[in-house]
Amino acid sequence: MTLGSGAADLGGRSCVALDLDGVVYRGAAAVPGAADAVGLLRLRGVRVVFTTNNSGSTRDQVAAKLTGLGIACAAEDVLTSGYLAARRVHDLLGDGGQVLRIGTAGLSAELVTARLHPTDDPQRAEAVLVGLDPTFSYAALASALTALRRGLPLVGCNRDADYPVSPTDVLPGCGPLLAAVETAAQRPADHVVGKPGADMLVLAAQTSGTTLDDWFVVGDSPAADLGMARAAGVPGVLVAHPEAAHADLAGVVRAWAA
Repeated sequence: MTLGSGAADLGGRSCVALDLDGVVYRGAAAVPGAADAVGLLRLRGVRVVFTTNNSGSTRDQVAAKLTGLGIACAAEDVLTSGYLAARRVHDLLGDGGQVLRIGTAGLSAELVTARLHPTDDPQRAEAVLVGLDPTFSYAALASALTALRRGLPLVGCNRDADYPVSPTDVLPGCGPLLAAVETAAQRPADHVVGKPGADMLVLAAQTSGTTLDDWFVVGDSPAADLGMARAAGVPGVLVAHPEAAHADLAGVVRAWAA
């Protein structure tokens, strides 16, 4: 069930998965009213987990950013596609696996935390991981192709085409990079862990000792955020989109709390 543009009738659910880019912040700035909205949710006893397809930062870095914006946050309150991807690669390779990654230093750090070894050597790699990478290059694409020609698993963080950095500007997301690697290798990724799949929400429920029946989703992407809600079978509320009934998170929370 998804609410989309409808009213925020959340049926007494006690946990919320909040998207970040475009919902809680845009670029370096908080969305107006977002901090107060999160505070009201917590005051009402709602468990808040921040979920993002952006793989560029570690959970610790995201938590620090939110705290700096006036939203108290620990790493355990954050799930990123990079964190999920590192867990998935560990499931495939086990401790010490060698991973050729297209991504940021933050994605490399998540691999290390998952007891994996980032490598730039396509001959040593045991898997290829593609995340958001502002420095993506032809050389990186060629290296990934060399590794994948050996039949290695290909894991993508997500297929987002872009992500918002201001009310009017977007930047390319992980999706175009993953598509380039898939096109070069002439095969699709073996695993894509981010939204609109349900993996992020399933993990949020598992790690908090709850069930999916306790959760709802707030996001700004019909494809990614409402897609995750549909995949998990939970309510989803859309904001910051022409189809949305509420312009921002604060509007959703006010309607819910009324």
